[in-house]
Amino acid sequence: VSMLGSVPYRMLDALAPRLKEISGITISAGPLSRVPKIFGAEFEHKVRLESRFCNAPERQLSAMGEAVTYTPVHLSAYAHDVELTHKESVLMLMTTPPDENGFVSTGMCPTDRLEFEAAQLVIAQVNSEMPFVDGEGHKFSIDSIDFLVEANEPLNFVNAAEPTPEIEKIGGYIADMIEDGSCLQLGIGSIGRC
Repeated sequence: VSMLGSVPYRMLDALAPRLKEISGITISAGPLSRVPKIFGAEFEHKVRLESRFCNAPERQLSAMGEAVTYTPVHLSAYAHDVELTHKESVLMLMTTPPDENGFVSTGMCPTDRLEFEAAQLVIAQVNSEMPFVDGEGHKFSIDSIDFLVEANEPLNFVNAAEPTPEIEKIGGYIADMIEDGSCLQLGIGSIGRC
């Protein structure tokens, strides 16, 4: 599945009632912004998560006793990792409705063409709430998608946690090293907020 705001949660949650009938599901995902309903003891832990990030939902799943595998991957190598290591038999992602030329956009989270090519089946949750973002990795022909499922829902975002005293202390140490006019790259999480 995609990552963060582009994860098709409605489609994942719709799998929950079917988990009594099926097993052996591995969800390969970027960072999640919430825990999908397909995880939990009531489903006998039939779903495994392979993640390349370790955000709060991934840590929560691990604490719940779910099978979570964490493989750190640099973001620029994400698609290469999917193509070679974590091939998805089904690619599930969220897109915009098709435009007048038959293109959809994956919105805020790019998806590499390698993921489309590696998947045996591509299913898109079409959500009118998703913003249309043009460009490489965002815009795909509707012909590259096997099934469209219309399911509008508010987009999920990672809510920034308030920095702890420890993180504030780290920020204080770092602030003294930054010169005026410096350009900073900040990652996802509370350290960047301090």
